[in-house]
Amino acid sequence: MTVPPGATAAAVFLSARSQDLTPDRPFNLIAGVLVGKRLMIAEVPLKVAVPAVAACSKIQKVAEPKISAANEAYIATERKDAALGLKLRKLEIETAKAFEACFSDTSKTQKSYQAAVVQGQSLVAAMTGQ
Repeated sequence: MTVPPGATAAAVFLSARSQDLTPDRPFNLIAGVLVGKRLMIAEVPLKVAVPAVAACSKIQKVAEPKISAANEAYIATERKDAALGLKLRKLEIETAKAFEACFSDTSKTQKSYQAAVVQGQSLVAAMTGQ
């Protein structure tokens, strides 16, 4: 990421959000640019789809039965067993972190990722009037 002239800092992130489990691919870009004392933030849809990575999606598929079983056990206690609740949350967090690390490592070699980088750089430039 090249910081445009006049900006102090700039960052672009792939964005994937859902209600529960981590989505298997990003759909948006989020950009932030610091110019003087002003922070500008924008979110836009990706112009080129960044596909799911099979190896990373497998991490989620393997974890799903464990998470489901932990959730069912927690629900069976009417969500009163704090230890089961923590176990469930830990499984969810570990799965999300493993998926994100895998995706971060493997997606960078895909053409679509490079297109997202170009789109992000263009967005940052546009935000600063370049």
